[in-house]
This record gives sequence, structure tokens and C-alpha cells, in this order.
Amino acid sequence: MAMNFDLVGQPLDPIEVSWSSKDALLYALGVGAGSVDPLAELSFTTENTRGVPQQVLPTFAVSVVGGGDVRLGDFGPGQLLHGAQTVETFGALPPDGTGVVRTCVTAIHDKGSAAVAMLQSTLEDRASGTILARTESSAYIRGEGGFGGSRGETERWATPDRPADQVVEY
Repeated sequence: MAMNFDLVGQPLDPIEVSWSSKDALLYALGVGAGSVDPLAELSFTTENTRGVPQQVLPTFAVSVVGGGDVRLGDFGPGQLLHGAQTVETFGALPPDGTGVVRTCVTAIHDKGSAAVAMLQSTLEDRASGTILARTESSAYIRGEGGFGGSRGETERWATPDRPADQVVEY
């Protein structure tokens, strides 16, 4: 098989990343910030509006962390599909900065005709070592299943029977 099972549980080499205010602004514009009411989201779409400090959308962390250089195997890139993504931030992301991304392949599941690789990454501020964000993602690799491994947990999601913990409107 083409999958590299030796990666599971092993921390990958850390990667240094940098981003700028411009990167954060372009991301916000790219996901539609300011498209309904440009004045309502100036903090995400401009860096020079008087009295409006720039803010960064929390999901920008996914772009900063990226996929890194994870060599899951020697299969073709056309076999790889992005499966799922979560992001958790630990405070506001700075508009520009330098960080260190630490990634670990936490599992590779056998789905029969495909494999699913689970990855967890943290973004640390390079200067302080403070964790800024944590992401978890899954990569679905067509044609790489059937190796006899665990299928992984399949969790059915249901709407909680309670009000939302927090509501944010932009």
C-alpha cells in the first residue's frame, strides 16, 4: 500500500509560518466580509480606518496552519480529498505575526475503498510560545483503504436540545 502508517502518533517537523495584515484582510474579503454592508465589517476589511482597529476572522487560522508538508503516502494528488475541519482559537489572532506550526497524524482509518487520515496542528506564537490556535482535519484518500485497520468512530451529529452557548453576528 502507498500509505505511510509510520507517521501515526509521531510529531512532524515544526514549520515556521508568517502572515501579514494584508493576508488577513485578503482572507476576510475572500470569504465575503463586508459584502452585505461594507461599513459593518470595516475591522476585518481595512487596516487604516480611524478608530477601528483591525481584527482577524478566527477561521483565518486554518489558512495560516495550512496542510504543511505532510507526506501521507505516494498516491497521486487526485486521490486526496479534504474531509473535515475544525478550528479552535485561544484569543484574538494578531493581524500579522510569525508562528510555529506543529502537526501530528493522529490516526489513519480504513474505510474499505479509502483511507482517512486524521491530523491535528497547533499554531504557536514564535516569540512567546503561546498557543494561538488548534486545528483538526481529515484527509480522505481514495483507493487507499482495505488494509484491515480500524474504521474509526462514526458519530452522528444532532442539534443540541438547548440554546446556543454563544451567538456572534457580523
